[in-house]
Amino acid sequence: MTANNHPNRIEFLLRSATGDLADLRRQRKLLEKEFVRRGFDLSTCSLEIYRDTHQSGLRPGPEFQRMSRDVATGKLDVVMVSRMNRISRKFTELLKFYKFLETHRIRFISAEENVDSITSHSMQRAVDFGGVR
Repeated sequence: MTANNHPNRIEFLLRSATGDLADLRRQRKLLEKEFVRRGFDLSTCSLEIYRDTHQSGLRPGPEFQRMSRDVATGKLDVVMVSRMNRISRKFTELLKFYKFLETHRIRFISAEENVDSITSHSMQRAVDFGGVR
């Protein structure tokens, strides 16, 4: 943890089923804005980008699997996605992943749905929302 109590190992997960580079750039730009809005600073944080291209939201891609291993081995503090369906289009898989992050005490942020696991009402809003679209 840094002096301002923010974790210092941040991860952006980008995914595109079609490999659309413009979509991947849009996701990254949105996450960079969210990164700043949430009070993170590159001078005190390391940033890792996990990018799955040509990867359906129905199964985990190789970068998602690498990120999951990094979570399990304690290499990350925060996972950020542009939308929750970047994790999975299956709601049950999304909840399973969220529980996995919770078990490892990893903060989860989804920019478009304004979900942040650090707030108690945030995940309930995600459940109400349905998580994927």
